[in-house]
Amino acid sequence: MGLSERRTDEETGSEKNADGSVDGSNTSTGTIGQLGSVAIGVHSLVGPALLSLPAACQRAGLIPTTITLMFAYLLSSLCALHMANIVSMVPGNRNFQKTVEFSEPFRIFWGPKIYAFTQATFFLCAMSQNVSAIVDTSQVIDNFLGHTMGSVALQFFPTSLLIWKQDACTKHEVADGQCDPFNGDDGPNILLSAGYLVATLIFLPMCLVDLKENSRFQ
Repeated sequence: MGLSERRTDEETGSEKNADGSVDGSNTSTGTIGQLGSVAIGVHSLVGPALLSLPAACQRAGLIPTTITLMFAYLLSSLCALHMANIVSMVPGNRNFQKTVEFSEPFRIFWGPKIYAFTQATFFLCAMSQNVSAIVDTSQVIDNFLGHTMGSVALQFFPTSLLIWKQDACTKHEVADGQCDPFNGDDGPNILLSAGYLVATLIFLPMCLVDLKENSRFQ
């Protein structure tokens, strides 16, 4: 194989088998698109905090909140550009034609220990963000149902069916954002509310496909 042929293989991200055929199993063929990238980026940067932004602007003021968001946007953009530059340095991925997971560059350039550390921290971060998003989204759905016809929940200990309406909260609690569904004075309990069921029906199909296929839903 000549120098030009090796360079072509490296730029396209393809690998040759022993018989000389091209192996493109690690080559990415699908695309997320610009709109999908923006949606995923906004979702990852803001996440469940999007539901708290109006209250934050109301309490802290529009200018301080906007400055903080712009600073976070600038810092996140620089980190994303740096990560994209590192991903492009993966052998055979100069034009981002390979499917490279988040921790893969750490394994290639820094070794297995850093790879395991980044895998653990990435999944912990993703899990905490997802749990927070599920809880906030379910509470918003319960609030909507409680404001209209009432939301229901199954209490496990002791087993009973609860009905919650927004009338149970005072105007001061509603204005301060402290009107949480099924937040009674009986202490902590395990509940399965209508908000969690609706959120499960909406988001479960998105969990069964990969990021490229569910980007249009985001």
